[in-house]
This record gives sequence, C-alpha cells and structure tokens, in this order.
Amino acid sequence: MPNISDTAEQQLAALDPTYAQAMKTWQPRGPATPTPAGQQPSQGNTGAAPQPQGNTRAAPQPQTHIWSKSLWQQAHPGQDVNAAAAAARAQNFQVAD
Repeated sequence: MPNISDTAEQQLAALDPTYAQAMKTWQPRGPATPTPAGQQPSQGNTGAAPQPQGNTRAAPQPQTHIWSKSLWQQAHPGQDVNAAAAAARAQNFQVAD
C-alpha cells in the first residue's frame, strides 16, 4: 500500500466509495525488469492495455437530419449545391430546398 496516512485514506474512501474498494484489492506490481541493452521489450509483457489501431472515431451524425440547400448555398456561393445535396443524402440527411 502507498505511504499514505490512515486519516487521508479514510477521507478518500468517504469521498469515493470505489476508491475504498479498489484499495482493498490493490496489489503492488513490484520493480520493473529492465530490458537488456539492444533488445526490444516483448509486446505481451508491457502490462499496458492494447491500443486500438486506425481511426476509431465514429463518423459524425446529423443532429436534426434535415439539410438545407438554400442555407448551404448561401454559405458556399458558387459551389455545386446538387453535389453537396447528394453527399448529404448519402449521410442520411433529409434534404430540404
């Protein structure tokens, strides 16, 4: 257990009950084993959670599902409103004139 006074431990447990439970089951890992010079640490031995690969963000979703041709055209003068409307439909927007 870390060097922390019993009073501080009790105060933290009173503020967050999950902290108290976590501290009951906490086990120190011990000292890290150094990797010999010139060797790479093994992937399965890092103790870290695996990181997701690639783009894991969800595509943005429309809030109202209604896309306005006239408002888009005002904001983007001279651009192809029909192509933009087709793109909006492809993203499940309802296109309004």
